[in-house]
Amino acid sequence: MLEEYKALRAEIVSTLAAAYGTTEITVAAVGLLVAGSKFAVENGWPLMLIGASVLFYALALIQLRYEHAVWNMSNQIILTTAPTIRTAISKVTGTPLPDLNAVLSWESDGRQHNHPQIGWTFAAEAARYGLPLFAGLSACIAYVAVVKWDSCCQVVLHSLAIIVDIAIFVCCLFMTVMTRKLLRSSQASSQPNTSPPGVAQMDTDVPQNIEKTHL
Repeated sequence: MLEEYKALRAEIVSTLAAAYGTTEITVAAVGLLVAGSKFAVENGWPLMLIGASVLFYALALIQLRYEHAVWNMSNQIILTTAPTIRTAISKVTGTPLPDLNAVLSWESDGRQHNHPQIGWTFAAEAARYGLPLFAGLSACIAYVAVVKWDSCCQVVLHSLAIIVDIAIFVCCLFMTVMTRKLLRSSQASSQPNTSPPGVAQMDTDVPQNIEKTHL
């Protein structure tokens, strides 16, 4: 179990590093969009703005996937790995389980600290996927502002591109809101389990909650 704990911890650190790297890519992409949008418009390539918009939405979905992956691994530590290790320590040392709640509790304590039930923290916590969503929507708005609607063919093409882009944005926004709701509504699952594995767990709904977090 200790090896499993180490593996989960290493995987969480690796996933968070990948998420930070994706954030850096998003910031660089925003810079490229600002610098290249004028060139795209002047050379008659406004569809590049829609392409950039879709790319930003993809980056937002990647960040959401990282968030879910970390959440699931965190739940594994909180509900299974850490309680099993505490139970083993209790059996070897004779220490009561309630006195071992602080052992390997960084995951549950950190979750309560990072995801408090405070509304004003939403923007700060969701910035890693809020930034690409905002950039994607901005690119779509810029596309609407610069394209020409001279012919019927142009109207159909531009309208179709805008509708598809907005539909993708709405889907990404919905998934973002649902992810934030999930992270904020499952704090009960972050409470350490002081019972030995398999004991007094059948009456709780935590396993069902955790099952719902898997994609």
